[in-house]
Amino acid sequence: MITALNWTLGPYRIAREIDRGHFGTVYEATDADHRQIALKLVPVQGADSDAKVSAERQGAVLQQRFSRTYRHLVPEVLDHQRIDPYYAIAMELVSGEPLTTVIEAGRVPSHRAATIALAICRFLEKAHEFTTHSDDHSETLIVHGDLKPAN
Repeated sequence: MITALNWTLGPYRIAREIDRGHFGTVYEATDADHRQIALKLVPVQGADSDAKVSAERQGAVLQQRFSRTYRHLVPEVLDHQRIDPYYAIAMELVSGEPLTTVIEAGRVPSHRAATIALAICRFLEKAHEFTTHSDDHSETLIVHGDLKPAN
């Protein structure tokens, strides 16, 4: 059962919860431009909150750069900012079925399995060659250290 939430945080109208993780909760929301988005909210207070917010901020910056370089491989980060009592990351809302659900449903037809595998390989190839620039130097980074079906 999905419960409609209908509350506001800064420029966002939160509609419903999509998922929960160790660092925060992701909601379906609407932004000031009336776009449907995914909004990740990370509490800025609590155990290890400084480290979590720092990691989320760094991840949002990298994902924003990556999505601008390689369109449609990861959701586009539209905005990220502190909106007390959260660090908010607004992203493109991508519809689809989680890979965990596909796997739990049983045997996957070979064509679909190959399509999924190729998409993962394409992402990994680009992630491993991704270079970002800061402070007059460039770094090649692996931008996904938590690769699993749930992610």
